[in-house]
Amino acid sequence: MENVNWDEIELIVLLIRSGRVSALLLEKELNLMNLSVPQASIIASIYKWGDMSATDLCKLTMRDKANLSALLKKLEKSGHIRTEKNSKDGRRSNLTLTQKGRKDAQKVKKIQENVSKYIETKSEHISNIRKFLKSVILESEEN
Repeated sequence: MENVNWDEIELIVLLIRSGRVSALLLEKELNLMNLSVPQASIIASIYKWGDMSATDLCKLTMRDKANLSALLKKLEKSGHIRTEKNSKDGRRSNLTLTQKGRKDAQKVKKIQENVSKYIETKSEHISNIRKFLKSVILESEEN
C-alpha cells in the first residue's frame, strides 16, 4: 500500500468507534425503557411528525416494509402505538401514539438530548474532525 496516511486511517477508525460509543450510550438508556434504538426512532418520529401511514414512516425512517412491520407489531404489543383508519381515506390506516407512547417519546427525546449534550461537550474537537473529513472528501474527488 503506497502513500498510506496511517494518521488519517486512525482518525477514520476513531470516528467510527466514537459513533459506536454514542450509540451505546443511547442503547443503554433505551434498554432501561425496554426499547430498542429502531423502536425509539419510530415513536420519536410519530411524536415529532404526527400520525402517519406505515408507508410514510418507512420513507421517514428509511426502513424497509418487512423490518418496519416487525417493529410496529412489537410497539403495538407493548402498548406504544395503535393503528386507526384514516379519516380522509377509509382504505388507509394511520399509526398513532398511545398515551404510553407519547410519554415514552418524551423520555426518548430527553435521552437523545442528553447524548447530544455529552457529544457537544467534546465540541472543541469537532472543528478538527470537520476539517479532516472535508480533506478526505476532497482527496477522494481528486483521485
